Amino acid sequence: MRTEHENEDQVRQTLYEPLKEALVKVKNVVEFGSPETWGFGTAKRILRLERCVDSFPPEAQEYLKTLFPQAMSILRNSPQLKNFDSIPETQRKESIGTAAQNEMYNAYDLMVHEIRNPELPHSSFITFDELVKMDSESFRLSHEVRVGGGKTFWVKSNSRNEWFPIALPITDRIIKKGGEARTILKKLARGPEETIENEFPFNDSDGIAVGQRKDVLEESITLGIDSDGLEMVKEMDIPRLLNSRDLDINATLVTKDGLFYTEDAFKAARTGHVKLYTNDRGIFGPIVFYYDQYELATNRGLGRLMKTVAEGKALSFDFLPLNQNIDFGIYWLIFARKYRRKFHNHRTRFGIMMQKLYYLGKQAGQIRPNEHRLLDTLERAHDEHPNFDFDDPKLNEVGVARWLNRYLYKSILRYYRQVYQIPRNFNYERSEGDNIPYIISLNGFEPDFDQAAEITQNWETYLDRCRKRRIEFLKDEDLNKVV
Repeated sequence: MRTEHENEDQVRQTLYEPLKEALVKVKNVVEFGSPETWGFGTAKRILRLERCVDSFPPEAQEYLKTLFPQAMSILRNSPQLKNFDSIPETQRKESIGTAAQNEMYNAYDLMVHEIRNPELPHSSFITFDELVKMDSESFRLSHEVRVGGGKTFWVKSNSRNEWFPIALPITDRIIKKGGEARTILKKLARGPEETIENEFPFNDSDGIAVGQRKDVLEESITLGIDSDGLEMVKEMDIPRLLNSRDLDINATLVTKDGLFYTEDAFKAARTGHVKLYTNDRGIFGPIVFYYDQYELATNRGLGRLMKTVAEGKALSFDFLPLNQNIDFGIYWLIFARKYRRKFHNHRTRFGIMMQKLYYLGKQAGQIRPNEHRLLDTLERAHDEHPNFDFDDPKLNEVGVARWLNRYLYKSILRYYRQVYQIPRNFNYERSEGDNIPYIISLNGFEPDFDQAAEITQNWETYLDRCRKRRIEFLKDEDLNKVV
């Protein structure tokens, strides 16, 4: 007799895995193909899949038959680039990337119909003039229009005794999110001083824009927003956008007139204790899920929590022992690459930041018994994810399109699982007390500067092993043959 979980495994193998294997080939056209081949290659792969659709189980057939016409309609109606042959190659690829990003969002809106949370948070709003009037020691507003348009809002760092500028949006087409909005809110909430000071200086700007991406790029560049920091939406619905942030403390947005924020964000800014939001995040998908009715963080969700605390922008977060079953996995590598690039000119800062993540990861049950050093954990992570590329350059327009393409692929599969109630592929052993949360923080952390320097010194040797491992993986999988 089969157990319940054996039956669930069989359902997943029968109904889900064949569809996943077929759709990954469509995804890989953009993932590995040259941008000039994306449209034709994707259409070719979809038509090939359509010809063999009868080989799939009835549920997958039904789902695919709804996707085929939608996907082909998007491809047929995608914008044509003018004077294509006369554009230099680099600029041509960037133009394709920009157009493709918009089509990824369109595809999500057309092909994925996830249930949205009808309960939206109450939001508060305060103008920049009111902020200055309330606390002129922390805030200033330049009333003259800056070069390129728009005004500048200034926030003071007390420890540096220095004012930092925030370029305010020029129109209602773009609003700002992220560190700049968080810093204003933390000052307003009188949050822990260290969490405020760790926001300075602003390394980059993130934004949300409505409309066609190509139409807002010029304004986003004026605001200092990188291509990978611009999120596109169908409408500028402030309550819904606040509700779609990853962390409660990030539910705050800067418009050209003032600051929007939720009660949860204000509380998190005041205390430094953060939590994940459990709501609709559009194409980016949820960062929590439910198991036995308990809310658990995905590895991406855990990454958001750990990153925010490791960088000192928050102090702590709650965690369930049951959540230790979720492996941090590839996010060890993602953060190692991020911080190595950020601190590559410093002898110990990269190592210390990774020590902080290791310290938090140990509390979250992410360090295995035989891993006595950070490099042991990183070695295991790359052994499990050999396709990860440490040499992958900073995202340009093409890179952002590929990044969104991965999220679109995951969203389409997630919606299929939701519609046909496909069970998840895990089963956790429960233990007494595993539903009682505990606090994870950097309390008690002591940096080891010698070990930090050693990590930096051994980094190139570690990278060489990762590069060789990736070459062997690509050779074995032959991933470049996708069209």
